[in-house]
This record gives sequence, C-alpha cells and structure tokens, in this order.
Amino acid sequence: VLGIHEASMSRTISDVQVPEDSDSDSAGRRENELELPIVIAWQESPGVKWFPGSRHGQLTSKKRPGIALYQDAQLAIANLDFEAKLKVLEGDSAGLVFRAGHMYYFVLTMDLSRQTLDVRQGNMKYHDLKRMSSEVAPMSISADPRKWARLRVTCLGTMISIHFNNEQLGQLVAPKVVVYVVLPRVMNQNSRALPLFEQEGHLLVGHAGEDAFLVYHRDEILEVNGVSDDFAKMKTMCKSCEQLRIKLARIEPGHVGVWCCAQGSVKIRDARLTDLTMYDTSLEHGKQRMQEEEGRRMQEEEVRREQQRVTKVTSVTFAAFDSTGGVIMSPSLSESGSKSQGQPEEQQLEEEDLDKRYARKMARGAEESRKVGQRVLGEAKFEAMRNMEHGPAHQQKLIIAKKYYERALSAVSEVEHKQNLKMAFCLENDYDSHDQIPPDEFQKWLDAKEEGTPSQQPSTSPRGR
Repeated sequence: VLGIHEASMSRTISDVQVPEDSDSDSAGRRENELELPIVIAWQESPGVKWFPGSRHGQLTSKKRPGIALYQDAQLAIANLDFEAKLKVLEGDSAGLVFRAGHMYYFVLTMDLSRQTLDVRQGNMKYHDLKRMSSEVAPMSISADPRKWARLRVTCLGTMISIHFNNEQLGQLVAPKVVVYVVLPRVMNQNSRALPLFEQEGHLLVGHAGEDAFLVYHRDEILEVNGVSDDFAKMKTMCKSCEQLRIKLARIEPGHVGVWCCAQGSVKIRDARLTDLTMYDTSLEHGKQRMQEEEGRRMQEEEVRREQQRVTKVTSVTFAAFDSTGGVIMSPSLSESGSKSQGQPEEQQLEEEDLDKRYARKMARGAEESRKVGQRVLGEAKFEAMRNMEHGPAHQQKLIIAKKYYERALSAVSEVEHKQNLKMAFCLENDYDSHDQIPPDEFQKWLDAKEEGTPSQQPSTSPRGR
C-alpha cells in the first residue's frame, strides 16, 4: 500500500548547493552524464503512442494523458540531473517525468496556456497530475509554442531545483512516498536483516545492512505495529514482536521520461541524465565528518579552558604563598585577599565544586570511551588510531576540499569562484573561518594549485585555528 507523505515547499533552500553549469550544448557534458538514445528502450503507457526518430521522439495521446519512460534498470535513481528540450505540437501542457516508481512519479510540467512551470505528482493508473502543495504558486515563464524549450530538474534528497532555458527559477521540497511493509521476526538478534533505527532530530531513520530487506538507508520510520512518537517502544517491538508492520516514508527512485496531456502531442530531444547518487552520498559523509570535527574542536577547547583555569589557580596560590612568607592565606583569614579576587567565598566554593564535578565527568567519559574503543578495535589498533596524525576524518576533508576546488573552476560568477576557493583552502589547511586566512599563504596555495603541484601545509602555530 502506497501513499503520499506531504511536506512543506520552499524556494529559499540555502543549506544544500546543487552542481551548476552553463548551456550544455556549448559547455560540453557534465561528469557521469549520459545522453539518452531516442530509438531504443522507451516504453509508453496504455492509450498513448510513442514515435521514435533519429534525433527526436514524439509522444501523442488521445482521450487520456500518458507517459513514455526510458526503461533502463540501472538508471532507476532518485538523485539525478535530468534535462531535455520539449516542443508542444498539440494541447497546452507537457513535461519531464522523473522518479517514476511502481505507482507514482513526478513531472516538471510546462503549461503554455498559463505560461507557468510547476512540479506535479502523477499516478501510473490514470496519469493525471495534481499539485504537491497549494502553498507555493507555479513559477512564471515566457514560452513560445513554436520554439523548443529546455527544461531541467535536479534532485538531491527531498530538494528539487527547477531550470527553464538555462535559468534557475527556484527550489522545492518534494514529498516522500509512504510505504507499509511487513517483516517477520528475526530469531537471531545479531542478523543484519533486522532493521536498525537511529534517532536524528525528531525523526527515526532506518539504517540497513547489506543483508537487510524492505527497510532501506535513510527511510523515515513513522510507525511500528501502530506505535508512533515513542522511539524507545518502537525499537523494543523490533525484538519482541512476532511480526513487524512498519509504516515508513522514503524517497523512491525511478525512471525518467516525458509526459503529455490528453489530446496532445509533444516532441523531445537532447535528453541527458546525470546520476548524482555518489554526489549526494559524499555530501552526507562530508556533513558527518564536519560534525565530528566540530565536536572534536569543542572538546579540545574545553580542555584548553580547563588547563588555563588550573594554571590561573596555581599562579594565584603561589603568589599568596610568596606574599605571606611561606603561609598560604585563605579568604577566611584575609578579608583583603577575598576582595582582591572580587568574588564572595560562597561563590568561589560553588565554582570550585562545579569544576571538580566537570573534571570527574570528563575523566569518567574518557575512560569509558577508551574501554569501548579497545574492546571493539583491539588495544593495538585503538592506540594506533588515537596517535594517527592524518586519520579518516583528515582524508575525507581533503576529498571535500578537492570537490570545492573543482566547483570553483566551473563557477559562473566571481563571487562563487572565490567562495569555493576559500572553502577548499580552509579544509586543506585546518582553518575554521574565511576571516582567518592569511593572504600570503592563500596566494601561495593558489599558485601551487594552478601549477599542479601539491601545496605546502602551513606550520602549526597559535593563529586562531
């Protein structure tokens, strides 16, 4: 049983950047781009006719709308960049189909009568379209029915970016497909066929191993055996119930193609598809690595502050020792000493108690982490990883820095070019902010990049990293 999980839509998504490029006819192909042949592998729905040609194909409908899909099992993907040129011969609307699954699909719809562009959702039975949300109005365009129009859609997760004639019009958040699955109880609790759950914010997300089935990576678990909003109980049911009936929302992969309205006809040519699965995965991994690095930096900052506090207390203690000829004066014995500290005795005792409790908590957490790491990885491997100078997080940062540098080379504006270069420099050289970049080091790094030689890593020094 399938349904639609409604989500809000917005044109102002700024936390995810999609790969941009200029006119593909003049700029050449993007990486992993595939030009879809017109003469083979296209399959039309009942009630419509598909006429393949040498340079373009034509889809014609009569009483009901319909679609023609490019049927390649390896190209049933969810994260994609799909573009093509369309020319409407009859009727008032046509569009590009993407994420066409078992029962539902999405269409980037061009309406010539209203001069609008919109993303709509269709079903495999009737092929009629409906708006995904009434909160966002269709985007205005200027389309000439006598000319070819270039449509392009980019999908990364739930984010959809819309282009018309090489101009980006906006970004939307697409709904997920709701699916009900039934799983038998797995007697061996160590089997990876049992779905795993991980709480991310307010969501419960499924994580599956290579032997898992029906529950996939990044599926949003909505309900388990009628229980929702109780994460602990939902996870317990997976181990105790004889059968699991799981309601989940997912981004369903699918095929691409073309859609035509009832009693209409449309031509399509220059259809090109780019698989962005690896790009989306690298973004996810990069986000996780950056979060890990941020946590590590915060922990190091806390340790540094604790060391400064201890140093300050030690300095004050020795100063009091020297000024009294070998006797350490407590605030209770010297009123002037307490005034020089500027704090009441009760407040000093409270802060000292808080510092002691914090130090004990840090020591206890570090000892538990060390024991878990040695038990999972082994003592020798764990110590080697702790003393590793350039570990997996460092290597992942270099990969992300390389992608930023490549995006800087293909940027279409000077602002985007400089921003991507600074991001690449910060990741390679462990800077936290663009404001901390020394101009001379940045220029040397840029010259080395342009010459094709590896840049020199700057020496570690206290400059606000």
